[in-house]
Amino acid sequence: MIPRFIFDMDGTLTDSGSKIDPSFAEVFKHFCYDNYCYVVSGAKYNQIRWQLGDEICNNIDGIFSCAGNEHWIEGKLISKNTWTPSPYLIAVLANFLAISGYPHKNGKHFDFRNGMFNFSVGGQNTNPSDRKIYIDWDNYSEERLAIVNRVTSNFPDIDCVVAGDTGVDIYPVGKDKSQILENFFDQETIFFGDSISNYGNDFEIAKYCDVVYEVASWQETNLTLIANYFNVQ
Repeated sequence: MIPRFIFDMDGTLTDSGSKIDPSFAEVFKHFCYDNYCYVVSGAKYNQIRWQLGDEICNNIDGIFSCAGNEHWIEGKLISKNTWTPSPYLIAVLANFLAISGYPHKNGKHFDFRNGMFNFSVGGQNTNPSDRKIYIDWDNYSEERLAIVNRVTSNFPDIDCVVAGDTGVDIYPVGKDKSQILENFFDQETIFFGDSISNYGNDFEIAKYCDVVYEVASWQETNLTLIANYFNVQ
């Protein structure tokens, strides 16, 4: 059975919110030429394209953006899910934003995407120094875990998971990254991700893949591929 390799992006193929390292890009492109490879990410497709580059996005076997709620092949949108969150859910998160003690609330707090949205107290598109400050704040306060608990305890039909360095992803139950496995029925799946804890956005898909690698960086992904899979055809 020929395996299908599925990769998270931020923290797995790239640093969070950053372009892929040029040296690793060459390794990854070579690997994708010889194997069936897919990317699944909570990010929008244009963001994935910016981080991974046109050559990878145009030649990889498939990209699942928006936590799997969009499916792209060779730059063409194959399918998508839509969802409109309730005003009450938005109000709960807006209240959490208002009462948060974090002092640097900059950037975009709500990012609505097909089938899901991302919420960030620190705000998306903040500068690197503010991003680092929020990461330290969250490590100390566990604010994002509090958001996860607040949402999941009040909205039983909604999933909320820690995503990336500064946000949480929110979508209807079942519309997480694991939904893409419907495309790989009865095929071996090998997954690489950096957020496989109970509150991470890679947890659900990891539960159902045949082989799972929890990595801490793109450097670890690089070493794992070279050590274990570079001769897979």
